[in-house]
Amino acid sequence: MASLSIPGAGCWLVEGNFQFGTVFLAQAFTFLSLSTTSATLDSTRIMVLAQANQAGDYGNRLTSIFNTTGATTVYLVGRTQTALGGTNTQSNFMSATKIA
Repeated sequence: MASLSIPGAGCWLVEGNFQFGTVFLAQAFTFLSLSTTSATLDSTRIMVLAQANQAGDYGNRLTSIFNTTGATTVYLVGRTQTALGGTNTQSNFMSATKIA
């Protein structure tokens, strides 16, 4: 859903924000994660949204600490039981702050 390049070694606070628009498909559950592997949920950095099959217009924020030894990429990954709505209905943002 989004990615962010971390430029070098350190302890980083990474934040992923997402907003699905009003035409997003109804889901029972949406799984969201911050991960260093593209398209793979990280079980230690996961959020499960129970939507009760409601469609669209919701969002949230995930935060996690990443200790890196060099440059790396962090991904905001989403998975549902059907295809994620459509890129025209999503607004996803990421930021990183070096804390040590």
